[in-house]
Amino acid sequence: MVIYSTTLETFTEPKDKKALIGYCITDEEKEEKVLKPLLKDILNQFTNRFAVYDIFTKDSEYFKEFKPRVDGLMKDLKLSVKDRFKDLLF
Repeated sequence: MVIYSTTLETFTEPKDKKALIGYCITDEEKEEKVLKPLLKDILNQFTNRFAVYDIFTKDSEYFKEFKPRVDGLMKDLKLSVKDRFKDLLF
């Protein structure tokens, strides 16, 4: 499992900082140094797409539209090394 987190300032008074955590459950062949930058990018895109108010108040269903973006960023990692090599050749 690889974890990346960032902090967000809450919208309430007094201001508070809370963690926004992204994680990836992976197999042994995926390297942390490859996954951490991807998780950082995903969280950056997520915080750019959604308002802090929405992040803290909306149900998880509200964020379903973001799933295709995550899938697009992680699509190559879903393939094994063998499958990625095959895609390059054929």
